[in-house]
Amino acid sequence: LSCESPALNREWMLELELRGAARETEPAGEVLLTGQRSPDALAKAQELVRAVFSAQARATSGLPKDPNGLRKRLEEGLSAGRELWIPRTLRTLLKTLLTVADGRGASPLHEARWLNLAGFSVRPGFGYPEDKQRVDELWRLFSAGLRFPREEENHREWWIVWRRAAGGLSGPRQEELFGQLAAHLLPDAQKRRQVPPEAVRPGVLQEMWRLAASLEWIVPAEKVKLGEVLLSTVAPSSAPPYAFWALARLSARQPVAGTVAHVVPAEVAGRWIPRLAKLLRQHGEKVSFALAHMARRTGDRSRDIDEGLRRELLKQMQDLGSPERHRQLVGEVVKLADAERGTLMGDSIPPGLELVEEGGPRQ
Repeated sequence: LSCESPALNREWMLELELRGAARETEPAGEVLLTGQRSPDALAKAQELVRAVFSAQARATSGLPKDPNGLRKRLEEGLSAGRELWIPRTLRTLLKTLLTVADGRGASPLHEARWLNLAGFSVRPGFGYPEDKQRVDELWRLFSAGLRFPREEENHREWWIVWRRAAGGLSGPRQEELFGQLAAHLLPDAQKRRQVPPEAVRPGVLQEMWRLAASLEWIVPAEKVKLGEVLLSTVAPSSAPPYAFWALARLSARQPVAGTVAHVVPAEVAGRWIPRLAKLLRQHGEKVSFALAHMARRTGDRSRDIDEGLRRELLKQMQDLGSPERHRQLVGEVVKLADAERGTLMGDSIPPGLELVEEGGPRQ
């Protein structure tokens, strides 16, 4: 559906709120062979979590209390590596983690492991029944902040958990996150605030950028500022490890969980594409990935780049041997496979959770 304004010679795609849209499908056979279908196994997994993070359970359960070994114990109890954990398992673990959230303050290691498991269990923040309530409950921890903010690992995990939940966060909450990140990522904001030393460590900075690029509901002007800073950091000889992925996420023509109203304008993407394309020879597939999403054909004239620029880019990508799939995304209106959407989100999609991608050819 679209709305046209003859006076302005503009056309807009109408947006429906489909962020929670998903289908839960029957997982692959390798998942069905695990112990996740057993109520007893899932109850035992919850007990293992409480034994680490609940003071009462630590004193009475007799189960291992070491936070470092929790992941292995859960995998053994569920007879499945964590990449095979289905949405029901993940959300059950998240519910248990939220009930023992105070236990993350027992030590820096407890906090780091709690954040890591909570983030993994909430991803991608939407698509499963009652995800909104779970993300709302997780968000209550945001104002409290880290218990051990001087620990680099904890600081990294803090930004990772919000990236993994970002798809389920509302626009105002994403703007609140952006406000904190801007002080570290945007030069103008850096001048107005003192940046704590731990926040500028490379590993922390990388996760800040990955989160900032995942905030699809912030206003496009803020995305443009972030993109300009990122473009200033890339050169033929070097580039930050997160830069090209973050540029792909910021400038994507098709949002993962946001609306097309928040997409970076096609005119801006048109300015960025030639700058990035100059780096194709030196940085290869990383750049072509960013270009594939920055110039992806959607069939929506308000989002699609100029056709002349598209032809030039496709020729350059072909001449330099860019992957065929990247060229296909630029040249045709096609939907992403789940694995591709996971790559764009920076995480795998839980098995059995089939997200619905909106957008397609204009009729």
